[in-house]
Amino acid sequence: MGVGTPEITPSFSSFRTERKGVLRSERSSMPTLKRQLGDLGEEIAANYLKKLGYQILDRNYRKKCGELDIVTRFKKDIVFAEVKSQREGTKFFPAQNVTYFKQQRLIRAARSWLLENKIPPEGQWQIDMIVVKLNSDSGASEIEHIKNAVWAGA
Repeated sequence: MGVGTPEITPSFSSFRTERKGVLRSERSSMPTLKRQLGDLGEEIAANYLKKLGYQILDRNYRKKCGELDIVTRFKKDIVFAEVKSQREGTKFFPAQNVTYFKQQRLIRAARSWLLENKIPPEGQWQIDMIVVKLNSDSGASEIEHIKNAVWAGA
């Protein structure tokens, strides 16, 4: 599904950062281009989910056991969304970064979030993946939403 409408795609002006001529000491405090890309992808994914009727419950939940990018409720289900961002034209597929060990960390983080919020882990929940492909020249984005991307087992 291609999504590049203004209400979903934030401005790319913050994404295009010129780092030439910046002192090394100043660079260390600047977010890396990779982090900026990830943040922008998460923002686009959150707007996309809201537009589809998902209620955002939490963002960037971090514990020792793992991290969750976006936590939502859709109808009666809790949906944890792992967001992967890439610039258009990259031959690497971001979904390949979700290894078995990353999946286990996502499952542990999801169960931790459920327990912390007093929601039984036996209830209806799933882990989706949202891949956001960004074109920094045009400002357009393309979103691929993979539902139940990580199987949590019983």
